[in-house]
This record gives sequence, C-alpha cells and structure tokens, in this order.
Amino acid sequence: MNDERQQRVLDAAQRLFLKYGYDKTTVNDIAAEAGISKGAVYLHFKSKEAVMDALILREGQRVQADIMRRLAADPDGGNLFNIFRYGLIGLAENELMRAFYSRRREVFGDLLKRLAPKIADAEARSMSVEFVRQYQAAGLIRPELDPATVAFLMMVMRYGLLTIDEVVPRDESPPIEAVGALIADLLQRGLAPEGGGDPEAGKALFNTLAQGALERLKQQGRPAPDTEEGK
Repeated sequence: MNDERQQRVLDAAQRLFLKYGYDKTTVNDIAAEAGISKGAVYLHFKSKEAVMDALILREGQRVQADIMRRLAADPDGGNLFNIFRYGLIGLAENELMRAFYSRRREVFGDLLKRLAPKIADAEARSMSVEFVRQYQAAGLIRPELDPATVAFLMMVMRYGLLTIDEVVPRDESPPIEAVGALIADLLQRGLAPEGGGDPEAGKALFNTLAQGALERLKQQGRPAPDTEEGK
C-alpha cells in the first residue's frame, strides 16, 4: 500500500471537510484535491466515511504526540495541570480534533449521529474520574477533593474553551498558550497539595491514559458497515 498516497488522500480530505463539510464533499472531490483518480482513493478506503474515521485517528495520534513532546520538554510537565494545559493547546491547535470534540455539525454533518455518542461518553467520563483518583493516590491532587467534581470541572473548562468561538471570534481571543498557562496556574493553586507531588509519576500516569485514549480512537475509527456508494 502506498502510504505517501494514503496520506495525500487524508490531507486532501481534511482540507475539504474543514472548508466545505463532510456532507458536501464527495470521493470525487477528495480524489481531485489529492491529484489522483477516484479508484485510487478506493484502493485505500472503502468509503468516504472510512476516510473520516482514518483522519480522526491520525489527528488524534498527532495531538497525543504533540502533548508528549511538550511534557518531555517541561520539567514540571507531569503535574496534572500542565498535562491539562498541553492537552487544551493540542486540541485547540488541531482544527479537525477541535471540531470533533466540539461536535461541529458544519464539519461532520450527518456523521455526527454516529460519532457524537462516542465523544466524552460514559466510558470516557469514567476514565477521567479514575485518572483524577490515580493522581490523588500519587500525591498530585489534594486527596480530600471529590474526584468526580474535579473531573467535571476540567471537562467544563476543556469544552468551554473548544466551543468559545461561538461566542468570541477567534481573532478576538487571546493566544491559546496564554490561556492554557493561566488555567494551569489556577488549577495548580486550587487543587494541588502542598509541595505539588512528583511530576515524573504524573508523566507515567499520563502515558497510561494516552494509550487508553488512542485505543478508544482506534475503536471509534473502525469502519461502520458501508452505507455509501461513492458519494
């Protein structure tokens, strides 16, 4: 399989989905944008829906890799609040994943009927609460705080930031790095125990969470039974 051509298809699809939306983009459009034939697209993907599934998985992996690079470069990267900060930045700077987690219908169209239940579903919320519990056990979050409440607060901040464009135009918003740093500082001051805990333990915990998140994306990315015929 020609991996370079497969990536060209995904790059082309991403540009078109973000500009015109999934529903208005056809496999013919993707092929033309990638500079290949429609048949060549089908050598790699069974349907337009399979293209989107692969694209979400690829961009999710890119976000995780970006977070890991930032954590590795930051001596304090292992505290939960910097992990949260870098996660916010990674999602906010990746247009497709930002659209995915903010459920933008103009990008995903009718496909949201399948995708939406898998975004921050009960399993994901349960994992977030468990992650907070593990951070408490590692001495990185105050032990007296309710894990479900902490996880809920962080979800409010995450999804609020990802959807703020609906209220404040992007060009009027402060840089995401500045917002992320301020949020991390506020959370550190309010939720961290005295001394802050062991950042290296935090990095190890995040690695475990990141692998779980990627597995979830892979599960989401498995093609559904084909319902399209070359739209």
